[in-house]
Amino acid sequence: MPRKKQPYTYFTRKDLGITYVYANEDVWDEKAHKYVRKRHMIGKLDPETNEIIPNAGRGGYHGRKHTKSADDRSLNETSVTVSSSDEESGSVNKTQAAVEEKTRNRYEEEKAAFEEYQKATDVKFRELKLKIDQLTVINEELQRRNNELSSKVTEYCSDLLAIAKDKQ
Repeated sequence: MPRKKQPYTYFTRKDLGITYVYANEDVWDEKAHKYVRKRHMIGKLDPETNEIIPNAGRGGYHGRKHTKSADDRSLNETSVTVSSSDEESGSVNKTQAAVEEKTRNRYEEEKAAFEEYQKATDVKFRELKLKIDQLTVINEELQRRNNELSSKVTEYCSDLLAIAKDKQ
């Protein structure tokens, strides 16, 4: 019974954020009397469009087909598809759709978290501004009272000096 062939294998280097795409090929090993899976690197996965960007030079994988459109020529990029059955290409589309969905969900989660953080920050800012306004009003009231007391103290001191002169 032949094994179901997976058309692509994806390896992601998390430190660089690059996803490499390999085409799988089963080759019969005469010595071991079994199929051995060989992988050929065919390119990198574009994170924005989820298209495979082919390797430059060295012949590449024999099973790939290059398709160019006017848009591709303007961007100097080539789309790559590997010869496969409809069932295999469907699994690739499902994989790409799953990656897109996961990326979209992560974006939405991060956006929601940022908006919540922004709302919390705005609330804290408004609270601090209100406290500053309250403290400013209190400070102005204290300055007014301080001025009143200073004038009263000056007045009392002058009265006391006048009383002291009268007693002498």
